Amino acid sequence: MAYSAKPRTEEARGDPRTNEQLVAAALAYDSEAHNDDPYSFNEALATLNFRATRSVFEDAVLLLESDDPPRRALGADILGQLGIPERAFPKESLAVLLPMLETEHDVGVLQSITGSLGHIHDPDAIPHIVRLKNHPSEDVRYGVVLGLLGYRAPEAINTLIELSEDNDSDVRDWATFGLGSLLGDDETGEQLDTPEIRIALLARVDDADRDTRAEALMGLAYRRDEGVVEHLVKELLSDDVGDESVEAAEELGNPRLCPALLKLWAERDLNREAFSERVRRALASCACEIPEC
Repeated sequence: MAYSAKPRTEEARGDPRTNEQLVAAALAYDSEAHNDDPYSFNEALATLNFRATRSVFEDAVLLLESDDPPRRALGADILGQLGIPERAFPKESLAVLLPMLETEHDVGVLQSITGSLGHIHDPDAIPHIVRLKNHPSEDVRYGVVLGLLGYRAPEAINTLIELSEDNDSDVRDWATFGLGSLLGDDETGEQLDTPEIRIALLARVDDADRDTRAEALMGLAYRRDEGVVEHLVKELLSDDVGDESVEAAEELGNPRLCPALLKLWAERDLNREAFSERVRRALASCACEIPEC
């Protein structure tokens, strides 16, 4: 199960449950039931992550040695974000998880391992994750994408480019997001820009999936690609405009977007105040003359 821990450090430290009770609570969670009570999967797992003691690490390793796939998946999930926001036992966790990619066959466990390796974010994991890029399960390929997000290494980028063409919309969406928005330089914030990345993003601007289209448009807007304007106009004039497309217009700041943005402004839903404000910012960025109400 792919998961992101919640920032609840103090609450986690005060949780009276033992490791064993937290593990039992996480294993009892039924994702199909959408159980959101305090003893649900995410709450129990986040508590273990923030507790991050040696005993939590050892309990996770024991789970990974189980014959039961859900227990192995939970073990991987625990190691993936152990100690957040400050990592605990990252090298030891890596040493445990990497060999499992060579022997594990369960789809859910593989997705948890690759996603957790993405959280640990050690470049030594890249070649091991990439080997699963052609796995027959879309869940595993999705995990591969999660495992490679944020890396600027050519092997990781080339794999994301390949998976941005995947048959599964979630895989395409997240791979496109990784290429478009998660390759920023730590100092300048500028996105890595290569012809190959632009070609991959441009290939997705007419994708059947709206989220994938929006990520491609945003990625090209970040790179000030003039060729994206006509595609962004088309998206802004569609019947299903997402927030990300308006954000892309604001990022690009091109006056050629004004007619489409003004149409959105004229038809704005006053009950969607946040969206209307986003449109207003995009109009200002594009130097459009906003008519008085």
